[in-house]
Amino acid sequence: MVIKSHPDKLLVNHLGGVSRNIYKLIEEKEVNPSLFPKKDLLEVGYLIGIFHDFGKCTSFFQKRLETKMKSKLSHHGLISALLAYLIIKEKYGMDLAILGYMVIRRHHGNLESPLESIENHQNELEKQLKDMKKKERLKKIINIYKKLNEDLNLEFYLDKLEELIDELEEFTDEIDAYLFEEEYENEKAIERFLFCNFLYSVLIDSDKKDAAGVDNKYFENNLQNKVVVKEYIDKLRRKKSKEFSMEIPINRLRTEFYDNVISNYKKEKNFIYTISAPTGIGKTFTAYGLANEISNDSINGKRIIYGLPFTSIIDQNYDVIEKILENSLGKKYEDKSKYLIKHHYLSILEMESNENKNDDEIVPKFNYNQEKLLLESWESANVVTTFVQVFHSIFSNKNNMLRKFHNIVNSVVILDEIQSIKYGYYNLVGKVFEVFANIFETNIILLTATQPRLIEESKRISLVDEEYFFKNEEFNRVELSLMEELEEIGIDEFIDSFGKKFNSNSALIITNKIKLAIEMYRELEREYGDEYEVYSLTTNILPKYRTVLIKEIKKKINNGEKIIVVSTQLVEAGVDFSFEEVYRDLAPLESIVQAGGRSNRNNELKDKKGKLYLFNLIHNKKDSSDIYPTGIINLTKETIDKDYIEAKDFYDYTNRYFEGIDIKNESRNILNGIKYLNYSKFYNSKQKEEPISSFQLIDEVVSKTGVIISPNENIDKTIDRLKQLIENNKGMKIISDEDLREVESLKKELRKYTINVYKNKLIKYRDIVDDILGSNVIYSKYYNVVYDEKIGFMDDNEEKVPTMMDF
Repeated sequence: MVIKSHPDKLLVNHLGGVSRNIYKLIEEKEVNPSLFPKKDLLEVGYLIGIFHDFGKCTSFFQKRLETKMKSKLSHHGLISALLAYLIIKEKYGMDLAILGYMVIRRHHGNLESPLESIENHQNELEKQLKDMKKKERLKKIINIYKKLNEDLNLEFYLDKLEELIDELEEFTDEIDAYLFEEEYENEKAIERFLFCNFLYSVLIDSDKKDAAGVDNKYFENNLQNKVVVKEYIDKLRRKKSKEFSMEIPINRLRTEFYDNVISNYKKEKNFIYTISAPTGIGKTFTAYGLANEISNDSINGKRIIYGLPFTSIIDQNYDVIEKILENSLGKKYEDKSKYLIKHHYLSILEMESNENKNDDEIVPKFNYNQEKLLLESWESANVVTTFVQVFHSIFSNKNNMLRKFHNIVNSVVILDEIQSIKYGYYNLVGKVFEVFANIFETNIILLTATQPRLIEESKRISLVDEEYFFKNEEFNRVELSLMEELEEIGIDEFIDSFGKKFNSNSALIITNKIKLAIEMYRELEREYGDEYEVYSLTTNILPKYRTVLIKEIKKKINNGEKIIVVSTQLVEAGVDFSFEEVYRDLAPLESIVQAGGRSNRNNELKDKKGKLYLFNLIHNKKDSSDIYPTGIINLTKETIDKDYIEAKDFYDYTNRYFEGIDIKNESRNILNGIKYLNYSKFYNSKQKEEPISSFQLIDEVVSKTGVIISPNENIDKTIDRLKQLIENNKGMKIISDEDLREVESLKKELRKYTINVYKNKLIKYRDIVDDILGSNVIYSKYYNVVYDEKIGFMDDNEEKVPTMMDF
């Protein structure tokens, strides 16, 4: 009788591989726990590794490997977790015992509260233990564990485990009593939560990679290359001397800004930095330059994670970083994935230079699943990604998100446009980041033109004289004026007022609702369409075409053509438009300032200032509250106490505004969940407590659904090919590497043609919507029925919608 962990792997080899890798990962990290010594963390990590699959020793699991038939008795997580809990508690105390129990129990699922009831599993646990205590099987199990830890008295702990199972209801009570009686203050509780994530991350990553037969050798030493951003900037100055001339005032200021940030970092080292500066000063170059200075100062180098709020602005940052790396790394950069990846739902994670070159053929080093394991765990030296990926890899219970947590540890994290996160999470994110940065020696750079008060002043360092740059005349490029004294106006009144003020080549109008933006576009098209090119730019437009549209708009602005664009807040972060005039619907102050950054962005108006007009459009009262909290809008109105404000004064106004924000309910509730390691359960208690899993950086709109809209026969074929591949492989235990790669590629391609639509807006199209493999699909023959090239998806189409019979 041989005991296996997988059909082709001995259990002893798997447990040994996982435990050694966990130990190595923890040993390599600079961590500073206060709840227990790092030595204990290392030893507990090793124990978690050798016991995470202990339950696979049963004959029930071994039979499952042979027959592929699952049963309750073949489950292995819970009995493994209970044994590890007993062993860890005896030597290392309750905190690490609870963490060990939690991460082992759910290493094939998502983390739960340790108070989830397990009493209904008593019968199966008894049978599993009885099975493993049979003479021949027990002898083999003892031999396995002697090889892994020769000092371990396994029989002693199996007897203890039997006692625990007999009194199973007392187990949860013991954890409950400890968590509530030994109640930690916020910092200690946050530390325990973060180490739970850390242990879970190193376990599930090591487990998956060992099972797949893949290690991290491809990425060895990829953090130790010196990258100097200033060298690339100097190269640009030589190649494009006219554009980057130091005779141009803005270029001198950009250089001064960059140099100030780096020199201030050199003077005063810390883990959390803020960089607040006006739009157009070169924050991307500067933040990435700072991140590399921090990495270069570290003995082993540091991974750099560049987080952005929207996928639409990732490409431009990625392209800049890629050029810098090409300049610094030269030929090394041929193994591109080793040094840089782009990770979001539209990107295809694929190894570049994933090949071994032989005389006769080129053989991939990794198959599709191995590539995903490596790239999704963020082993690359540089990762350009979204806020969702970053924040949900910390505030989550999800296995697939937390797997990369340990690679955020010891990194440099740049959070660009940090003001974009929900107000209710300011306090939560700030408190967790303060602890995270210190216990994991992780540098966090908060980058924005409107810096919210996330981190206590004593725990962060501002790397520039913010007031000096914000109030510099070179950045005093825009003036804010109020329309109609911010009294509510309808679209007709706005158009009338707009006509009296607008006297330029270009204007950007930003509304808070897509519906209002489209109505506004139609009115302006009728009024100005003969003289101006009028555009609607909203998320009703397919992502593929939105990207093309943004490029087209930029080109027309640069060419001085007459153009009016109506959009929503999607243009406020990272989209480097520069209009002569911007009109902004009443919004939080930071959005208004960001909107101002879309006017006269590069001071191209010379002696004139860009215009920023603030208006207050009438909303449907039923749904206006789901855009911005009423309290924030009221605070904005209170803060803007003048009819006319110059850009140089935005700094003072935003400081006063952020001091007035006090929305802590969501933060408090999840912090209470963190205190009790509650990842999953909503309790009906007087104390406001929400599980960590309730964290949602982007509110899920349950009334919306994704729709793939095909514009042509090529995309029809893509849909049909995906359908064919999935149906061909339905029920297959093993899917070919070629098919897996193609399925992933096709899905990514179709996301470019997918928008989220309110379900009630889709009802009238129900006869032309196909449900294909759980997705809503509209084929190209109905494209013109549901989609308008100017406004995108026509959710307000009043015309008769054809049925299948009409075609």
